Amino acid sequence: MNLSFRFARAFTVLVFFVLITGFAILYFAFERATMRSAILKLEDLNTYVAHRLEKDSTYDYLKFHHRQTQINILPLNSKNIKEKIIEEKYIWNKSIQSHMNRITVTTYPVIHHKRYAITSVRYITIIENNFLMSIIMVIAWIMVFLIILTIIVSILVSKKFLILSIMR
Repeated sequence: MNLSFRFARAFTVLVFFVLITGFAILYFAFERATMRSAILKLEDLNTYVAHRLEKDSTYDYLKFHHRQTQINILPLNSKNIKEKIIEEKYIWNKSIQSHMNRITVTTYPVIHHKRYAITSVRYITIIENNFLMSIIMVIAWIMVFLIILTIIVSILVSKKFLILSIMR
């Protein structure tokens, strides 16, 4: 019986660390996937606006993209212009009383011999502490059920081995 309880303890500790590590990996993977998805969508939006400007120089981007996209015409001899600039900044949003992640993608295409700065912005809310605590509580309940199940299985296994050793 002593061996099975040691096995149960070792198994419980192992499962606990695997669950915590898995949760951390999953959390950061979701956060990164969300950010990467937003950046890709903003890059696609900038490409779309550039193509529309190329086809029709009177394209009204404000009508279709509201405040999400800004277009500026830059001098052609502007120096230190990169292909694109991606910025991530945590800001406080007064209207929803929460921190948000502001993602900005700026591209610099040359269209009809004019250099444009096309800037698109997206806001993503950050996981709040209440939501994070609820996820941690789910992991805690999983651990409780695993501990109970491990104890029950170890008792059943030890009784089976006890019965087998008595029968010999």
